[in-house]
Amino acid sequence: IRDKLVTGVQTCALPIWLRIVPIPAARAALNEVLATGGIAGLVADRDIAGGGVEVPFFGRPAPLPIGGALAAVESGAPAWVMGARRLPGGRYAARVIRIPTPGEGRLRERVVAFLTAQAAAYEELIAAAPEQWWSAFFPIWKDLEAGA
Repeated sequence: IRDKLVTGVQTCALPIWLRIVPIPAARAALNEVLATGGIAGLVADRDIAGGGVEVPFFGRPAPLPIGGALAAVESGAPAWVMGARRLPGGRYAARVIRIPTPGEGRLRERVVAFLTAQAAAYEELIAAAPEQWWSAFFPIWKDLEAGA
């Protein structure tokens, strides 16, 4: 179903600079964009594909996907977390928080440090309007999954 969703989105009228990439091709596409100085956006507040790294998120361990963290740590590209929320009157407010890219330590340590900072930034953005966080409807914490 994910491939059908990606294909459906790709057939929409997208700006020439916007490219939707399925998860299996994401790492190569991300590295290509960053190597040319481009900008990449990722939805990274939940681990859809599995294989994420658990970091504290609202006081409980939760897996976050490692793709963006690996790309930032390996390339040195700057990284930000962005959130937008609806305001009264049909308006929106957006906020961008810079995620520091650790330069010292083993790769896994740097990825965990990056993801920990990313989770803290998400917490800050979500706290401003928790009712507008879409991922609240998807299992993130293992102890909240059915049958746990």
